[in-house]
Amino acid sequence: MSLKIKVMKSWQKSIAILALIFFISLIIGALLLYGLYNGYQLSSLSEEWSKFGSYLAGISGAATFITAIVTATIILKQSREQKEIHNFDRLIKHRALFFEAIDSFTSSHENISLPNRNKVYDNFFPNNRISQLSLFLEPRENSKLEWILKIIKSDDKELSEPIKNPMHVLKELVDINYFLGIQRKESVSGDVIWHGSNYGLNIFEINKTYKLCSEYIENLEKFFNSKQIKPERVTFYTKSQLDTIIKSIAAKDKSHEDVYIFTDDTLHGKVVKLYLFLLKRPKQDYHTLNVACEKYIKGIRDNKSLTYKKECLSGIHSILRDNRNQHLGDSNINDIADDTFKKLNDNKDNFLTPLINSWDKILHGPST
Repeated sequence: MSLKIKVMKSWQKSIAILALIFFISLIIGALLLYGLYNGYQLSSLSEEWSKFGSYLAGISGAATFITAIVTATIILKQSREQKEIHNFDRLIKHRALFFEAIDSFTSSHENISLPNRNKVYDNFFPNNRISQLSLFLEPRENSKLEWILKIIKSDDKELSEPIKNPMHVLKELVDINYFLGIQRKESVSGDVIWHGSNYGLNIFEINKTYKLCSEYIENLEKFFNSKQIKPERVTFYTKSQLDTIIKSIAAKDKSHEDVYIFTDDTLHGKVVKLYLFLLKRPKQDYHTLNVACEKYIKGIRDNKSLTYKKECLSGIHSILRDNRNQHLGDSNINDIADDTFKKLNDNKDNFLTPLINSWDKILHGPST
C-alpha cells in the first residue's frame, strides 16, 4: 500500500511540474508571437502598450483556465485514489474480522476445518470489491444465504411431515456446508461421502449438523444488518424421520454410487458396516442381529450413555458367537460379520470395564 501511495504522489508531482512548465511556455510563446508581430521593437505609444496589456490578459486568462482544469483533474484523481486506498484498507480489515469470526468457530470444533476461507468470504459477500464495499449482510440480496437461513429456521410444521425424499434432505445439508466451507479434517464412521468429498455430515448426527450450522451463523451475527435473522432451529427431525434417512442412504452401494457412508477399521466402524449390510438384506433373515445392531446405532444417534453402548456391543458379540458355534466356527453371514466378531472378541474382556477413556479408544481408535 505504501508503494502505491509513493507512486501516486510522484505522479501528482510530475503533473504539477508539467502544468507549471506549460503555463510558463504559454506566456513566453505569447510574448514571442507578439514581438514577432511588432517587429521586436519597444513602442513609445501608450496605445500599443494598452493593446499588449490586453493581449497578455487574454493569454493569462486562457492559461489560468487551462491550469484550473488540470488542477481540478489532479484533485479529482487524487480524491478517487484516496477513496480507493481507504476502501481497500476497510476491505482488508473487514475480511480479517470475518476470518477471525469463522476461526473462532472452527477452534471450538476439533475435527472441522475451513480450508478455503477466501471462498467462504466471497460466498457471504459476493459483490464486495474496492469500488463497492458492503460491511453488513443483507440476506434478501444474497439468495443462497437467504435460503440457508430459511432451512435452518424451519418451524415445527415443516418438520412434522413425513420425509418423502431423504436424499433431498442430505443434499440440502451438503449444500449448506459447502456454502459455509465446512469440511471434515478426518473422516469418521457414519460420514456421508458426497461425490468424493466429506462436508462434515454424519448420517447419525444429522440434527447435530443443523445445530453446528446455527452456531456458525451465530458467530457471524455482528456482520448482519438485522438482529432478527439470528438462526434458531425450533425443532429437529424426529427419530422416525432420522431412521428413514439412514435407511435410505444405507441402500446405496459404494462401488456404484457417488454417495455412500464411510466406515473405518475401529470397532464402531465394524458395527456400522455390519448394520448397513443388514439393512440391504431381508429383515427376517437375521432379525435378532439386525435388532441388536439397530439398538446400538440408535444409542449412537441419541447419544446414549457408555453403559448402554457396551450392553449393545455385548449383545451383538453374543449373537455372532452363537452363530459361529452353530456353524462349526464359521459365520453363515459373510466376511463383514466375521470381521466384526473378531474385533468384538478381541475386546470382549473390556465389556465390563468401567474405564470410559479406554472404551473411547476401543470404539473410535486413538484420538487425533
